[in-house]
Amino acid sequence: MHRFSSSARFFSAVLALGFVGCDGVDTDDAPEIFDDSFVQDGAGEFTQAPAARPEALLLAEISLPNDGGSLRFIDESRIYPGGGIGLFHTGSSRSLVAQYGELYGASPLEIFTALAPDADAPERLFEDHEARIAAGAGLDAEPRMLPGLDDLKANVEPLLAIAESPCDPAGTDYHADFVILDGSRANHGHGWDQSGDTFAYTAASTTRALGLCVRQAVGALTVRMNIEIETGVNVWTLVDTALIDVGDHGFYESSGLSSARYRVKGEGDVGELYHLEGSW
Repeated sequence: MHRFSSSARFFSAVLALGFVGCDGVDTDDAPEIFDDSFVQDGAGEFTQAPAARPEALLLAEISLPNDGGSLRFIDESRIYPGGGIGLFHTGSSRSLVAQYGELYGASPLEIFTALAPDADAPERLFEDHEARIAAGAGLDAEPRMLPGLDDLKANVEPLLAIAESPCDPAGTDYHADFVILDGSRANHGHGWDQSGDTFAYTAASTTRALGLCVRQAVGALTVRMNIEIETGVNVWTLVDTALIDVGDHGFYESSGLSSARYRVKGEGDVGELYHLEGSW
């Protein structure tokens, strides 16, 4: 049986984490608030590389051949005190992160062990799991063995079928899909049919989800998706980056000890069109 670290017990005393994909807001009582300032031009703001390069922030990456993508586990605490575990899913299907959150209230550790049962989970995931328990997340001390990807698909259908995530021209289907999958956060923002380089921002929060899907591409047929955290006045630090293929999507989600502003940046050529979504 794994022994959790004492440092995780200390920090968990002040942790306000919810389940993956949930910040504890009751969606029956909390109105959905749309933020018109979600998409901005980012003028006058500076992006710096993390003190630790993105590779050093990467705890693990699980390849998902049936999905054509991967799931990355990111240690945000290396960027700012109180940072949590970032989960970055890229591929063609609806987000695995949100699926495990909706069905099981799974921790990042439990998602890791479900998708890679024979691999050794990083110690940081055990620390995060214990912190969630201390915060009242209702998890078992010993991580549960949840269904793997193939079994998850069978169990979910047809209620929350893992199907290709829509990246429709109007953006309304993708938005509806994102709202279903992003958990119970009350605030949402969206920017449809973006082109070139575009930024979309969350407000300061302890939890967030960010999405991008590519509906039209030229040249290399990809759009770059950057996830960044505000670490100073007009200073943003890169958390992770990925190339999203036309028709595919990226979904990033995390919760942490302290509030922070996040933004997603799309980088595309003229003529490439993509949708941006966010919640916090």
